Amino acid sequence: MLAAAWLSGCMRCSRAEDFESYVDDPTTLEALRGLHEPPDVVVAVTEGAKESGNMACGHSPVCIILLPAVVEDLAFPVRYQNATVKKGGVLMYEAVFHHNGQFMRATARDATVAREIQFLDLNALDRNVVVEVGRAPLDASGKPGKFKKTRVQAQVDLLTPYTKLLGDPATPQRSVALLEVTRVLGDDALSLVRARLADPKESAEVKTEFFHAMCYPGASPFEGSGGARDLMHAFAAAQPSAGPALAALECCERGPEPRNAGLKVSLSEARPLIEATLRAIGQAPTTREFLEHSAALYLWAGGVKSPETPPDKDAAAAIHMALEACPAGARRNYLAFLFDAPLSEADLRALAVHPELASEVHSRLDPNQAADYELLIYALDDTDVTHVGSALGRLYSRTAAPTPAERELLTELYTKELAPRARAALLGRLAQSSAAERSAVAALLRERMGRSGTEPAAPAQLPAAPNEGYLPERPSERDVVRHAALAALGSSADQRPLLRHVGRYELCEVPGSPGGATGTAAIAGPRSERAARCGFEPVTVLARPDDVFAEHTDLARYALGLAGCGDFDAIRMQQALDASAAGELCPPPAPAPSP
Repeated sequence: MLAAAWLSGCMRCSRAEDFESYVDDPTTLEALRGLHEPPDVVVAVTEGAKESGNMACGHSPVCIILLPAVVEDLAFPVRYQNATVKKGGVLMYEAVFHHNGQFMRATARDATVAREIQFLDLNALDRNVVVEVGRAPLDASGKPGKFKKTRVQAQVDLLTPYTKLLGDPATPQRSVALLEVTRVLGDDALSLVRARLADPKESAEVKTEFFHAMCYPGASPFEGSGGARDLMHAFAAAQPSAGPALAALECCERGPEPRNAGLKVSLSEARPLIEATLRAIGQAPTTREFLEHSAALYLWAGGVKSPETPPDKDAAAAIHMALEACPAGARRNYLAFLFDAPLSEADLRALAVHPELASEVHSRLDPNQAADYELLIYALDDTDVTHVGSALGRLYSRTAAPTPAERELLTELYTKELAPRARAALLGRLAQSSAAERSAVAALLRERMGRSGTEPAAPAQLPAAPNEGYLPERPSERDVVRHAALAALGSSADQRPLLRHVGRYELCEVPGSPGGATGTAAIAGPRSERAARCGFEPVTVLARPDDVFAEHTDLARYALGLAGCGDFDAIRMQQALDASAAGELCPPPAPAPSP
C-alpha cells in the first residue's frame, strides 16, 4: 500500500490531475497566460518554495481542509507557481499552482466582491472539483471584509453520490468518506452524517475515527453552533458505545480558551452526550474496559491519575449532573468517587473492599487525610489478604507514625500470606514506630511466627557435586519472612541469616576433583570448610517497598535497609559474617576526619 501511495505521488508530480471546474475563472496556467495583453492586462508567473500573498489555505477562514497527501511532499521539494493578473495596475486575480501546474486555489476580485476558489481532491468519490468556497465584500480601498462560506452543494450535487457511497455497507474507509463529506458540504451534509452516526449498524471504529479527526483546532465546517449541537444530540440519542462517545466528548469545549472548533459544543449543550458516555462506560463488558474508559473520562475532564490534580470543576459538575444515567451499583459509585460527587459512608466502604475496584480506589486516597486514612484502615481490616497490597502501598506514604490500632492490625496481617511487595510496605510502615513500639511488635511476631531467630538453624547438607558452592544455614522462605520482620524491628541476631540469604555464594573448586582448579582458585581442607573461605558478591540494599518484586531475597535486602544497613561490599560482608558479635553487621559510619 505504501509503494502504491508513493507511486501515486510520483504520478502527481509528473502531471496535473484532471478536474471538474464549476467556476468561470481561469484555472490553468495556459488560460492565465492567454489573458496577458500589456499594458492593460499584465500576467506574472513566479516560482518559489512558498505561496504568495495571503493565499495559504491553512490561514483562510473559508478554506476546506481535506486529508493531506503527504507522500509527495516528503519525497520531493515542495515548490509553487504563483500567478497574478492586474488590470490597469489593479490586482484582479491571484492563483497558486503546484510545481507541476496543478491548480490549487485562487482569489478573484471585481469592483465589489472577492471570491475564494479552491481545488478539492475528493478521494472518497474519486473526483476532483474546483469550486468557490467563500466570498467577501471589498471596501473602497479594495480590501476584503469578512469572508462568508459559499455552499458547495449549490454549485455541484455531491450529496447524492456521498449518500450512495455511505449507504453501501461494503464501502471501505467509511470514516474517511464521512469526514470528507462533512468538511466539503458543511450544513448540507448534516442529515447524511447524522443518519450514519445514529445508525447502530455503523461500526464504533468508524464513529471513533470520525470524531478524532473532526475535533481539531480551527474553523467549524458548519455555519453556526446549532449544526454541531444537533449532530451530537442525535449521536447521543442512539446510545453509542464508550469508545466513540469518549471521542465525541473531545469535541466539547472546557474552560475559557476554545480547544476544538471543528465540532464545537459547549458543556451546557453536551448534557445528552455526557449522559450517553456515562451510560456506555457503566455498561462496559469487563471491569478492565470500565476502568480504562473511566480513566479516559477523567483525563477528558482535565484531571490525571493522581489525587493531587483534580479534574476541571465545570467538567466535574457536568458529570455530577449526569451520573444517574450510569446504571446504579458499584460502577456508578466508583465514578462518583472519581469525580468527588457525594457518596454515603456505606458506599465508600463497599468500594474500598470491592474485589475489582478496591485497588483503584486505594490509589486515589490520601493517607494523610483523616477520612482517607480511616478508609484504608477499614479496607485492611475487611479485605481478603489477596487484595490488601494496594491499601498497604498507599498507607506506606503516611507521614504520621502508626497508631496502636494500626500496629495491632499490621502485626496480625504480617503473619498472613502476603505478596512480597505488600509485605515490604507493611514492614516499612511498622518500622516507622518508636523503638519501644518496634520492640513490642517484634516480641509478638517472634511468638506468632515460630522459632526465634536466635536459635541455630539445622546444618545444611553438602552439595553432591564437588565443584558446586553452597550456602550454609540458608533460611527457608518462611524463615526469611520472620527474620526480615525481626531485623527491621531491631533484632541484630536476625541480620546474619538475612545477609547469608541475599549474598550469593561463589563457586569453589575442590583440590583433586575432576576439572578442579589449583592455586588461588583452590580451597584447601574438607568441603565443610568451604563456606567460611568463599567470599560473597557485593549486595546493595533496597530503599523502597516498590523495589521489592516477587522474591523473598528482595524482602531480605529491604529489611536490611530498614535495619540501617548500607551497601555491603564483598570484604565487608565476609568480615561481618565472620564476626562473633551479632551487632557488628551494621556498624555506625566512621566519623569524618577533622581538618
